Amino acid sequence: MKQEEYMPEKPGQVKISLTNLCNYRCVMCPNSTFKQPRGFMDDELAFRIVDDCVASGIKKLSLGSSGEPLLHKGFVRYLRYAKERGFWVSTATNCSLLTPKLTDEIMSVGIDRVNLSVYSATPEEHKRYCGNNKFDDVVRNVTYFLEHWAAGGRVAEVNMGFLSIPGVNDEAAFMRFWGPITQRCGLKIDRRDAVNWAGSMDTFKDSVVQRRWGVSRDRGQLVVRFSKVVPCTQMPSYVYILHDGTVLPCCFFPDSTDHPEMQFGNVRESSIVAVWQSPRFRRFRENHFRCEVKGYAPCIACEARFRLFEIRPWATLRRLFTGPKTRAAT
Repeated sequence: MKQEEYMPEKPGQVKISLTNLCNYRCVMCPNSTFKQPRGFMDDELAFRIVDDCVASGIKKLSLGSSGEPLLHKGFVRYLRYAKERGFWVSTATNCSLLTPKLTDEIMSVGIDRVNLSVYSATPEEHKRYCGNNKFDDVVRNVTYFLEHWAAGGRVAEVNMGFLSIPGVNDEAAFMRFWGPITQRCGLKIDRRDAVNWAGSMDTFKDSVVQRRWGVSRDRGQLVVRFSKVVPCTQMPSYVYILHDGTVLPCCFFPDSTDHPEMQFGNVRESSIVAVWQSPRFRRFRENHFRCEVKGYAPCIACEARFRLFEIRPWATLRRLFTGPKTRAAT
């Protein structure tokens, strides 16, 4: 990617954290460790952000990131306000509050993408990974949501995947339980990778950051894997706004309490584009394009700056010496 492509004049999407409160304590999420004051975005600020995006020509919004967005009583009102103004809108939810009634409201208003964050197949797994007993509620809610979605023609993009948490959940059990439900509704389950939240989470020892290089075997073949520093993949596409209006560079770093250098203004005081184009924020993105992040401690170990590469030496050598296979003439 060229620098001019990495440095657009405005973000393509705005991610709005309606709240940093969550009713889960997931083992792969830093939410429970936040030092920032807890709270909800107020109506004035939420509507102001949408209006600002209209004036700036920004067409995409995400409602909710650092907490559970459905905890916010104004979620449907904000969704309706954005959709009436022509926005593409997405959200992600742990589904514990995605009741049939709320599903009906959301679908009647319209939404463009919903990410269902469900990673357990039994009440016991659910308790281990998120610390509560909401599994039966989640099953009921997700089943209703998917059936409603399928009956309505699958207009919205819906994503659901399995995130492996060693010692907590089991992929085979997950597929046995959720596979029939999702297949019946026409949804394919994908496999999700954990993120290290700007180095704040080390739950997953096999992360792309820690695995700078390694050698293993796959079906008898030698495989060499290594990671390389690249310009941050989060920078060019969006900006992230906390419930109090603070602007952060991305949702991989949702708590800047101890790092004021990662705060780039507040949309209560400036427009989104004014913050985006400010000299300090531009310099931040320029430094990331050059992979120079020593002045931004949270970014140093963030996996968004690393890309994993894989080499199979013997397969590569075989292709070099044998060349492509050709079909004999007949």
